[in-house]
Amino acid sequence: MLARQRTCSDDSKQRSPGGSTSTRVTAVGVLALALLVAPTTAASAADGTDHDGAPAATQALAEPGGAADPAEEPAPEASEEPAPEVSDAPVPEASDDPVPEESDDPVPEESDDPVPEASAPPVAFQPPIAAETAEPVAPAEPIAASAAPAAVVAAAIAPEALVGFDDAVLADSLAIAWYGETDPGTRVTFLTALAQAPAGSTIHIDNTPGTAFRFTTAAFARSQPVTIDAAQQTQLFFARLNFTGDALTFTPNIVLTPTANSQITVNVTSTSPPTITGLQVANDPVTPRTGGTAVNLNATVGATVAGLTTLGIATGANLATSSGANVTGASITGATNGIITTAANASPGAQVAGAVIEAATLGISLGATTGASIIGTTITGAVNGITLLNSSGATIADTTLTGVTNGVVTTATNAGQGAQVSGVVIEAATLGISLGATTGASISDVEITRLGDPTTNAGILGINVANASAVTIVGATVQGFRSAVLVAAANNAAPLVITGSEFDGFVTGISIGSTVDAVVTDVTVRGRTNAAGAITTIAVEISTNASPTGSATVTGLRAEGVRSGVVVPVANTSAGIRVEDSEVTIAPGTSGFGVNLGGASQPVVQDVTVTGPGTAPTNTGITTARSNGATIDRVVVDALTNGIFSTRVAGFPADRLAGPTITNATITDVVVGVYFGQTDGAVLRDSVITGSGDGVFGHENENVTVERVSYTSTGGSQTVCPSGQNSVVRFYYTNGLAVSEVAGAGASQGLYLDMTTRVVAEHLEFSGMTCWALAYAEGATGVVIRDAFVHDNLGGIANFTMNPTATPPDQRIVSSDILIEDSTFATTPVGIHLPLGAFDVTFRNNSVSGATSHVITAQPAHDVTVEGNRIDFTAPGADPAVPPATPQAAIFVTTTWFNLDTQSASSSGISVVDNVFTGDGPFVGVGSVSTVDLGTPLAPPNPSAERTLRDTVEVSGNAFPTDSTAIVTVANAEQGEDADATNELIDGVVAVDARDANDWGSECGPRETLTGYDGGGAYIHPVAATQVLYPQLCDGEPAIEVSGIPHCTPTGGYFDYRILLTGYIQAPAGPIALIWWSDETYLARDTTIDPADTEALLADGAFGVDDVAVPSDWAPGQEITGTVGIPMYFHDHLDVLPTVEARINPSDAFRFPQPDLASEPCAAPTNGGTVPGGTGVPGGAGVAGSTGVAATGVETGGATWLALAVLGAGTLLLSGHRRTSRRRTRPISRP
Repeated sequence: MLARQRTCSDDSKQRSPGGSTSTRVTAVGVLALALLVAPTTAASAADGTDHDGAPAATQALAEPGGAADPAEEPAPEASEEPAPEVSDAPVPEASDDPVPEESDDPVPEESDDPVPEASAPPVAFQPPIAAETAEPVAPAEPIAASAAPAAVVAAAIAPEALVGFDDAVLADSLAIAWYGETDPGTRVTFLTALAQAPAGSTIHIDNTPGTAFRFTTAAFARSQPVTIDAAQQTQLFFARLNFTGDALTFTPNIVLTPTANSQITVNVTSTSPPTITGLQVANDPVTPRTGGTAVNLNATVGATVAGLTTLGIATGANLATSSGANVTGASITGATNGIITTAANASPGAQVAGAVIEAATLGISLGATTGASIIGTTITGAVNGITLLNSSGATIADTTLTGVTNGVVTTATNAGQGAQVSGVVIEAATLGISLGATTGASISDVEITRLGDPTTNAGILGINVANASAVTIVGATVQGFRSAVLVAAANNAAPLVITGSEFDGFVTGISIGSTVDAVVTDVTVRGRTNAAGAITTIAVEISTNASPTGSATVTGLRAEGVRSGVVVPVANTSAGIRVEDSEVTIAPGTSGFGVNLGGASQPVVQDVTVTGPGTAPTNTGITTARSNGATIDRVVVDALTNGIFSTRVAGFPADRLAGPTITNATITDVVVGVYFGQTDGAVLRDSVITGSGDGVFGHENENVTVERVSYTSTGGSQTVCPSGQNSVVRFYYTNGLAVSEVAGAGASQGLYLDMTTRVVAEHLEFSGMTCWALAYAEGATGVVIRDAFVHDNLGGIANFTMNPTATPPDQRIVSSDILIEDSTFATTPVGIHLPLGAFDVTFRNNSVSGATSHVITAQPAHDVTVEGNRIDFTAPGADPAVPPATPQAAIFVTTTWFNLDTQSASSSGISVVDNVFTGDGPFVGVGSVSTVDLGTPLAPPNPSAERTLRDTVEVSGNAFPTDSTAIVTVANAEQGEDADATNELIDGVVAVDARDANDWGSECGPRETLTGYDGGGAYIHPVAATQVLYPQLCDGEPAIEVSGIPHCTPTGGYFDYRILLTGYIQAPAGPIALIWWSDETYLARDTTIDPADTEALLADGAFGVDDVAVPSDWAPGQEITGTVGIPMYFHDHLDVLPTVEARINPSDAFRFPQPDLASEPCAAPTNGGTVPGGTGVPGGAGVAGSTGVAATGVETGGATWLALAVLGAGTLLLSGHRRTSRRRTRPISRP
């Protein structure tokens, strides 16, 4: 007797170093040959000879092929790991027995790694090769697991009790059997017992002669129910038992052993549903037979095989062309094939329950049957665990497949009802499950784990949906494959639904092919490190380049440690793509995307979080790629190179993509926050960004809107200015940009505008900027900036410069049509640069403080208006009384650069009007003293030698502090070298015209240090007397002197006055008030009362007020003389001497000498009399009128003369009234 063989069921499972379970077959002794079954030629069962119907070898898995991966996202290198090869196990040869046809087991075709790319979409898996199979039959209703028959547990063969053929007792003629209920004491041959035992009786084998018997009979036969029994394990060697009855039962001690190769041990051809129970078949342990079959059901209907046990037999059960067979409790060990069905069998399928199968090639095959079920079964070691072939509506439940090459396989062209797979555990080296072209397949609660080392070889797939439609995958766990779920590239069938599953993959987690409206919900995908040590996993791939028409809704995705989360190829322009409520974590060292929208039409990304490993290598949270009209809302992106990014293609395409609408985004720790490329109507709203590069960036867009966005930069640097990579908002070649309610901190620039037009930026706040805080622009036109608050910055306010290149469609142009208004600029050292001929610039209604270099510098520029601003400016070390060494000022016109592509550095059309200046200044400066050569053709080698102006700068309506420097000019302000000979300067030499309506802080105007004119106001420092026109309102300090002689005449008392005005260079506009006081009232008078306010003067104690008109032809130095009557009060009170004040602010007074009026009485003249020496009304020449107590010599009856209105005090003539019109006046002549 042989020792018991250790079988796979004992210790065949061992743990691999990686933790996965691998299965091996341990062959001990001669039974090792049982796994090496080989086909032999045999006659058909009809003539009593044997042959097993085993399926042909399965097809080898194809290797991938396709286009190379795109450049920006490098594909993983090709693996050198070989593809799975065809099994070496021998396969039975053809015979007339009904056998399974050669199967076109669906095998995943080769494919390039589906690597997403912004500019080139990933490459797809190729469709399976068509196979020639029988026409599919109409699917039957699947049989539920609960409806399957109860499994009969197989008996255990004791291998150590088995013997070889030669050691068995020849029993053809040996009486070893008896039948019946009781032992009759006599024995018959086994052949006789089979022939004579009544229906339903038991044939007993007598072990007295031995426990192993061999027969040379070609075939036994039995047509009636029978049970075969023995007291000990008894081994019966014979060729075949043909059974045509209803029930054939073997008790656990009966073991059948074939006597030759390719024998069918029990061949069932019953016409009524037969039941085969307890059949045990073991191979010859000494001379193993190949190609045999334990039981063959042929074309039976409703057969039941219960408790089948085989050991080392090539095929356990051949269901052949049977219909509705039931196989329960089978234990098949050391087989080539476990349970097989003829490939063309389209009958109702078998129900397999509780089987344990160890097979080298095939576990179970279902042919083309309908409604088959496999429940509670374990299959180990097969090339194909379960082959559905062309079956329809199969059910596989609570089944385990371990150590297989392929788990559950369907023919590629099988278009029948899809299988229902649930509660299945698969450990496979190449393929977990394939679905062919079936419809309505369902996979739930399955666990599929790859057996073997990491590989990205094509065809290493967890679930190959292939060309199936209406597939549902629920609660699946798939690990270790190239792709966890793969749909054929061209599969655009009905929706795929995947929910509640966990996957990983070396290349993809889920690839939906061209499936329309796929649904992926609550799925977790984890990246896998491939054999090259890299992670290239895409969690969900929505279609491929090969057939880019798929669409899907992805909700609740958790992609962990992947290269990319959700990827759509650029070629896929489908609508209906949505990614919602998902989280993606990008693995370190990878260059991928959280979500790549490819070429999708109106996709939606909402409530998605993408977390990266940092800003290198290049990776992106969400790329809109070349999609149209994407909606992106409530996304969070952290620690990646780019937050939200679109793809810019080479060149300047005429058409723009409908831009995305991005709202409520939170983007942190990135280089670029949001990038728009070649879009129309892109929108970014209500978002927060932090990063080291640009907040919002774009090329070649139209009609972009950026609203309610804040950007905090960690990358601002004063050493790089301008820094094109570190702006709050940066756009190139964009037409139409609206920026509103945007705040930025810590960056280099607020706005970076390169060849960008139609810009409106308002409600801005920029602080802590290191370069150009408000804007840096190259060739920008049509820019409006308003309501900006720019404060606490380290660099300058703005630089509106040129675009330096002229490569079409680029243009070499300067910035123009710029308006900056209603803004506040505080604590920003440098102001606004307008170089190289920038033109049409308005700076209006702004407030500026904290600038130390300048506020605006034209260097050169044209048509620049600085209007209505409040500017506080003090140059470092400024002493307003001392001409500065440089003309650098708040408004600075100089010659640092040439006008673009010319040799002219001169400016024109500069206006500084209606501004209020504070600080020490200088406020307006013209010219240059620099001799520095910048070493570029764009700049003059000696700026101080270039003419600064082509026409006169207008300075009007401004208010300058008294002790400040208003204007500075140097030698080249109006003269010097200039390739443009245009000269529209006033008189050809005037650089600044400041005559009109400026408030100099003094009634008499400015202080001009060259000619020595001292009006007491702000300073003007020219280097030539002709450079600056200004008003000389006074000849020194204005003053008034009054004197006169009082006297009496027959007509009354009069006062002959003499008034001398000094410090005036033109006549005051209004009359002078002569005011009559007593000593007491004079000393107590209010000197602030306007001389025109007669009533107030009288109320203040004056006894009379006379208005003296200044002659219209008055000239400086000319006395004003006349006579006025003395008020009657002083005649009535001779003890009170009058004091006469001449008031025009300033004022002077004359006190009468004593005795004046007491010397002689003064007669009163008749009413309307003429004053001697005077004309007209009483009061004498030049008197406009008088008011107060009646004058002597005038009978007024207490009446007063009404004074004419007086315009104002003398100083008010200078400062209280100014012209608001802007005009140039004739220059005032100067000595």
